[in-house]
Amino acid sequence: MSAPENLRVGGFIWMFRYVGRDYRKNWSKVEITGETSRSWLIGRGHDTKKISKADLKEGVVHSFLATEAEVDADCYLNAHGRRIAEAVQWLCSHESRPALKVAAKLRQIAELVGYADLGAP
Repeated sequence: MSAPENLRVGGFIWMFRYVGRDYRKNWSKVEITGETSRSWLIGRGHDTKKISKADLKEGVVHSFLATEAEVDADCYLNAHGRRIAEAVQWLCSHESRPALKVAAKLRQIAELVGYADLGAP
């Protein structure tokens, strides 16, 4: 993630708060209410949260995202990531698999995820 350069007081970021099983509804848009030289401030009074500008830009702030596109990506990962990983695992372990087809698919997956072939068969 990379926070957009146009974040400002009065702008919005996305905050994760668990409200139920519908993962998308757990993300809510919150207003940036202030700033310091190093942080964005969210909320007012004793409920104010500080979010490091540098950490948000680098994508290492837990429970906060800068754009709706990042929220959409996170929701996709939540909905499909585990199932896709399980499908790949099943593909590799299925007894009646045609090895040539499986190897070709795994090579495509390896290329997509940046897996380096270590010289094995």
